[in-house]
Amino acid sequence: EGKTRAAIGLARALVRSGHKALLVSADVRWPTLHREFGLAVQPGLTDVLSAPGGTVKSNLERLRMTLSRQRTDAEQGLLEVIPSGVPQGEPAQLFNGPALKAFFAAAGEAGFEYVILDGPPIIGLADSQILAQRVDAVLVVSRIDRLDVDTAIDLRETFERLKIEPLGIVAVGVRATMSPYFLRPRATSVEA
Repeated sequence: EGKTRAAIGLARALVRSGHKALLVSADVRWPTLHREFGLAVQPGLTDVLSAPGGTVKSNLERLRMTLSRQRTDAEQGLLEVIPSGVPQGEPAQLFNGPALKAFFAAAGEAGFEYVILDGPPIIGLADSQILAQRVDAVLVVSRIDRLDVDTAIDLRETFERLKIEPLGIVAVGVRATMSPYFLRPRATSVEA
């Protein structure tokens, strides 16, 4: 759909405006974010949330240290990126436990002002719906050529059922064309 590119663009915009942002691949079923930054898929979020022993906070700190040694891109020094990791069991169970809340708390303690999650599609997946209920805001990303009335209704019903008010929508795949409205000459007023 373009959600990964939208998440990267949002995170980069926040960093350029002086904020400290953490970009996290929360799409553990079909992750792609790690490729955009030349990182391995593991270790990642699943390792932080499910590692035995230690706390989520110490797991996050160890992961950040590991990833900082892998960085080669200068921008990655400003924008921290956490890959998804490999799913260990059902993703919905991983996100439904107390570890996700502890992860967000640890990210805040680490000084991140924004944590942007590149999550899975919200319709039809329990893990994405659990994530949507645990974040401060949801930004919908959709390809215009794939959005139909039935999908829009399903999306609205899903948000109503989960009691989520989306922040907005990013339309991907839109062709920029000039409206004929702007191509016509302007009418001039005539005084009598």
